[in-house]
Amino acid sequence: MQKLIYMMRSNDCTLEGVGMVLDKLKWELVPQLDDWAQASPLDKRRTYAATSSLSLLPNICTTIASGVEWKEAAVGKVLDSVGGICRWMAFCMPLGFAATTRGLRDRSGRVVEDTCTSHSAVIESLLASDDRIRMLFLATPQFLDPVIWIWTAEGEAAPVTEIRKEKCVCTDLLYNVVMEESGLEMLVQQLTTPRNKKVMTQFLTATVRRIRHICKASATFPIVLKRLSDVFNILSHLLYSSAGFSIWLALLKVNFVQETTSALADLISSKAFGHAEQLLSPLLSFLNLILIHNHKRVSSIAEVFSNLKLVGLYLTAVTVIPESGCEAEVEQAVDILTIVSTYNIYPSVYPHVATLEGTGKRIPERDGLLDHAKFRNAWYIFSKQHETRREILMVTPPSLCDNPTCARWQMRFDVTLKLTSKQCSGCSMVVYCSEECQNEDWKALHSAECPSASLFNRRTASFLPNSYPHKTRAIHTSGLGSLYTSTKDFLSGNFSATFPDHHSYEVLPHFDESHGIVPKLTSGLVPLRDFDDGAPDPHPRLHKGLLNEWRIQPWLRPRVAQLVGDYRAGRLPPDARLIQMMLPSECDGIVVILLVMVREVADGYEGMYSIARLGVAPE
Repeated sequence: MQKLIYMMRSNDCTLEGVGMVLDKLKWELVPQLDDWAQASPLDKRRTYAATSSLSLLPNICTTIASGVEWKEAAVGKVLDSVGGICRWMAFCMPLGFAATTRGLRDRSGRVVEDTCTSHSAVIESLLASDDRIRMLFLATPQFLDPVIWIWTAEGEAAPVTEIRKEKCVCTDLLYNVVMEESGLEMLVQQLTTPRNKKVMTQFLTATVRRIRHICKASATFPIVLKRLSDVFNILSHLLYSSAGFSIWLALLKVNFVQETTSALADLISSKAFGHAEQLLSPLLSFLNLILIHNHKRVSSIAEVFSNLKLVGLYLTAVTVIPESGCEAEVEQAVDILTIVSTYNIYPSVYPHVATLEGTGKRIPERDGLLDHAKFRNAWYIFSKQHETRREILMVTPPSLCDNPTCARWQMRFDVTLKLTSKQCSGCSMVVYCSEECQNEDWKALHSAECPSASLFNRRTASFLPNSYPHKTRAIHTSGLGSLYTSTKDFLSGNFSATFPDHHSYEVLPHFDESHGIVPKLTSGLVPLRDFDDGAPDPHPRLHKGLLNEWRIQPWLRPRVAQLVGDYRAGRLPPDARLIQMMLPSECDGIVVILLVMVREVADGYEGMYSIARLGVAPE
């Protein structure tokens, strides 16, 4: 064996030598044991020979890549040995780790680092040697066992020392695996198999720990950014995979959002002085990871911006963007501002964005917050939208009642009762202020809606969980009255100029709050004169989802049609007005369309009754 090692490492590799190395890595030679202490002398000799043979594989791969005349024969031998190589790596790494570090584990993670680094180099050399070898390894289930072990075991070392180096072979290995479609799907299957539930938790815990170590590592700032970018790219590919939602739920369980937020916030104080603008890229990547899946999207964004250090990081980064070559950083700053302002319409996000806006206002202009025209324009729109949302959210919510003939708002008394609504036990999609209202609406409308609504809830529970809570709807319902009060004069002038031959009850004011600071029509008027209760909507874009023409919740159409029909026919109280708002949902491409009836009170208008449904976001 020593002679073979000398020959290989002296660049005197031959086809015969390749065969001798691979003979030591046959599948059937792998010992069938879990405890190294029980290994027989034969098992130990085979394992030592296999470990030496594994270390020689990079030499073989280098020779194959150089294009020697016997390349095809060598590739064939390696292809025949793929299963044995994977099995031996999966056997040697954990047992070798346990045997060689006994008594040393408390003093140093060096052995773990060396084991992970050396085996990562072996795997990388195999993947890079020949396309056929790479494809077969990525299609072999046993290949992922050592890849997962390397990522998990190396992540358990304290601290993770490899990330401080110029080249991070462990991270590069996993990155190369997920960049291949076949490798990504194989990894996802391995992690999400029910029997591997513990493995996925360990894998993701190691990933989160690695992010924390990267932010603490005493490396140069470009290395830190490169490592963060690689890890975020790995997570992005996993979350976009076929089992992405299951992986996102597992990430939430290991506190991914909280840990990463804290790590990024700490980075500014330790390493990023003079480089803060470069942190806009990982911060934007982090927010985009949150947006991939809808589950807890709103609460996660609220969690991120509840960290005052991170708010300070963002504002610091914006103020130090250099004058030259700053377009990328400005784009990233605007994208981040767009994300947080989009979800600022939700009560849980609003206070934290208010802190961001208030802190930004206190930064003197000479410090550079508004140096760049594009960001200055975005910040101006953001501030204006923030004022609008303050009017919507800073109100006392009424008690919701989905009975359209509820006496409370029909007769206009006791409109600010506490939230004591009774929720439908069948579908959970409607609430009532009393048992009388529940019985009344059941006979009139909800008995026909409930079966479809219940089925919809069951089918969409995995990707639309609690996407628009009743309490949030109550706040928006009440707040829309305040918004209408403040914009009534503007809307009346616009209405007279746009629809001079229409009566007020033939036009519906519409507010679009679903895009943050992206330039979109934020308010408008929807004509109701050609609204037909029974026919398909001839003007889907014009009506902006009023008839729910995208068929996400078609059972709500009669309820909407009845309210609009009563409004046009003058059957609603004379001071009643209908208004509509489009809101961001928890799911990409889906918006919440909120139709609200407001009534005049002493100092303006107040929201009384509302219908919320989901629609496909218009282009």
